Amino acid sequence: MQPDATSTGSLTLPVVTDTLAPDLVVGREDGRPEEAFGQIADIEVAADGSIHVVDRQAAAIRVFDSEGRFVRSVGRAGDGPGEFRQAGQLAVSTDGTLWLYDYALRSLIALDSLGTEIDRFDAKESWAQGPLSSIWNGEIGDDGTLVQTVQHAEFPRGVALAEATNSTFVRRFDPTTGEADSTLIARDPIRRYRYEGEGPGGGRGTFVGVVSFDPRRLVAVGPSGEVWSARTTEYVLTRVSPEGDTIVVRVDGVDSTPTERTLEQWERLTENVDGVEPPTRNHILWRLFVDSDGSVWVQRAEGSSRQGRLDIFEADGSFRGSVIVPATFQMNVRDGHVYAVAFDELRIGRVVRIPVVGF
Repeated sequence: MQPDATSTGSLTLPVVTDTLAPDLVVGREDGRPEEAFGQIADIEVAADGSIHVVDRQAAAIRVFDSEGRFVRSVGRAGDGPGEFRQAGQLAVSTDGTLWLYDYALRSLIALDSLGTEIDRFDAKESWAQGPLSSIWNGEIGDDGTLVQTVQHAEFPRGVALAEATNSTFVRRFDPTTGEADSTLIARDPIRRYRYEGEGPGGGRGTFVGVVSFDPRRLVAVGPSGEVWSARTTEYVLTRVSPEGDTIVVRVDGVDSTPTERTLEQWERLTENVDGVEPPTRNHILWRLFVDSDGSVWVQRAEGSSRQGRLDIFEADGSFRGSVIVPATFQMNVRDGHVYAVAFDELRIGRVVRIPVVGF
């Protein structure tokens, strides 16, 4: 039987102007030491609503209950069991296991809810050519499978402006059985520049990077294994179920005209690299989130800047509604709430919870 492919047709989304306010703030400077965050690397929310904050500076995971009360601190600095050096992305499985990626050790560490180490996987030995690459982005399915989005492109060497095909895969790894598989999601064109001279922030040297205003591929994996994807310069969402059934969502009326800032980026690049044509479209999508009920939340963008607008679609692609939340660097979605990092005037980070109701 062939997988089904359906389309929701073209949608025009409403104008939204009101910004939602948080109902909970976690962390404070004048509280307990555990409530003052140094450098927040990730936020993860468990099924019971408990909030896990990865503090890279403290080398610890701070755990708070659903009301924002401090519960415990998990982990410490070091190389031994239950220790880490550079904490990164975190995922919490349905059984409460904490999966933390350590950038410095290039290891994925499994801890129980009290911080006792259960297992550890070494990326240097088993992941580089295996089921997971050396950087994990912190996703886990309801069945306990570790999930990672990986992109790969091979560029010709010694070329000032090189073109290649960027392949996006979703890799899954079962830590219990060791079984792994990879699924190709999309192949997209990509460009990379290389030049010697003065960089955007000053200083001279050799500068290499992808063309910032070219489209990027966004991918988010849902709790049941469904994969949502989109390109950042066009509002077209694609959902593929584990069985291969496909839903396509198209949204009209979103302005993708290059902004002045995008055109300035192009002008700076052409000062050092020949053959770069001016951009014809702007980034309009920033990131995709999949909530625990399978709904997909789309964070908007304007060029190289993230916005606080979130468009919400049901698992079947039907439109649920749009909201505006404060645009922040870190954001997560769980059970109809947005969890984000907000900074005060002294650049001290707090975790805020923003309820999204009425849909």
